[in-house]
Amino acid sequence: MMTDTFLDFHTHKAAPFPGETTVQSIDLAAVRDIGGRDGLYSVGIHPWHVGEADGEMFSALRKQAVSARCVAIGEIGFDRCVATGMAGQENVLRRQLELARDLQLPVVIHCVRAWSELLAVLKDVDLQVACAIHGFRGKPALAEQLLSKGFYLSFGFRHCRETLLSCPSSRLFLETDADSRGIVDLYREVALLRGTDIGELKDACWRNFLKFRGDRR
Repeated sequence: MMTDTFLDFHTHKAAPFPGETTVQSIDLAAVRDIGGRDGLYSVGIHPWHVGEADGEMFSALRKQAVSARCVAIGEIGFDRCVATGMAGQENVLRRQLELARDLQLPVVIHCVRAWSELLAVLKDVDLQVACAIHGFRGKPALAEQLLSKGFYLSFGFRHCRETLLSCPSSRLFLETDADSRGIVDLYREVALLRGTDIGELKDACWRNFLKFRGDRR
């Protein structure tokens, strides 16, 4: 692991800036073949595109998930702001969670206004692997609920300041998602906000990542 670099836990950038290690999020609705790409990635069927999911896509998901460069299944989850019904989203989510459970891969979650549904499905599937909520913008009360259930929280440039301040360093990730800025800019901002050394923040995120990859519940 490149622990001397700054970890970008979740990004859609095609390539990292110097000094970064990125986990590129691959949506199989857009990219069926990941061959030829370098670096670490997560792979899944995004809830925005579950209507396109078919047997071929699920076969591609399993094929890409067994690669040594695949660190997680995701981003997957629920989104109430899209036209696809919740029943269809749940079906695709369940199949991906079951794959993560079978392969013992952690999960990166996308969730918009469907927290109770998400928690119910995760409990029913009995996942037994680590889960991280990417792009978390929720209030401290929601964060506390998720942290109490063992989730990691990943924060981007848009976040709730109070939640970021209260999140334990042992459950924290930082990400650029679709933002064009480099992850080092976010580390500087968060280190200043939390009153910590940027190097200590970098090391904490790497420790969390190593645990996330090996965390079995």
